[in-house]
Amino acid sequence: MDRRFNRLEPLFGKDGIEKLKKSRVSICGIGGVGGYTLEALARSGVGNIKIYDFDKIEESNINRQLWALESTIGMSKVSVAKKRIEEINPNCNIECFDFFIDKTNIDAVLRDVDIVVDAIDSLQSKIDLLELSYKTQVKIISSMGAAKKIDPQFITFGDISKTKGDKIAKIVRGELRKRGIYKGIECIYSTERNLEIEELGSLVTITAIFGELIAHRALNYLLDNKLNGVSC
Repeated sequence: MDRRFNRLEPLFGKDGIEKLKKSRVSICGIGGVGGYTLEALARSGVGNIKIYDFDKIEESNINRQLWALESTIGMSKVSVAKKRIEEINPNCNIECFDFFIDKTNIDAVLRDVDIVVDAIDSLQSKIDLLELSYKTQVKIISSMGAAKKIDPQFITFGDISKTKGDKIAKIVRGELRKRGIYKGIECIYSTERNLEIEELGSLVTITAIFGELIAHRALNYLLDNKLNGVSC
C-alpha cells in the first residue's frame, strides 16, 4: 500500500483503493472549480486523469485557482497542473490537452473514461459536451454557475431537471430540452440568487466547494456509492 493513501484504506477498503487506481477520469476545465476537483481526485488515489484547458494563467486567477501564483503567470494551466499533481502522486497518469473543447473534439474527451467532469466556462461547449455524454451514456457531473455567489450553504447537487436559482442552469436546461434531453445529468449548483453586479465576481470559498463536491460525487460513483453517509 502506498503510504500516501493510508488514511483512505479504512474508508474505501483495499478493493476501493485498487479500483480508484485503475479509474479513468476526464476533467474539462481546470480553473476555479475544476482545479480543486483535479487535486481532490489525485489526493484520493485516482490513477488516470485527462485534463483539458486551453487557457494560460493570468494575474486575475490568483484569488481562486490553485495553479495561479506570481511565478506561474503566463504559463499553460495544464502544464503547471501536471507538475503539481506529479508532486502529489507520481504514480498518477496525467494526460494534458491544451485545446478548446468543441464539437470537433468532444468525442475524444468522452472516449475510454469512466466519468467526465464538466467545469467548462463556455456555454456552447458545455451544452454540446452534456448532449453527447448523455447520448453515449458516459457518466458526467457538470458544474453550473459558481460566479456571483457568496454563501456556501446554498451549494447542492441534483439532476439538471431539479436545478433552481441558477441562471447558467436555466440556460443549459432550456438548450438541452431543445435537443430532447430533460433529465439524467447530475449537476452541482447553488440555489442562492445571483448578486446584482455587472462584473463577474468569483469567491474561492464558493468555487472550491463546487470543485470538492464534484470530486466527492465522482469518487462516490467510482466506488459504487460507498460514500453515502448515514445520519444520526
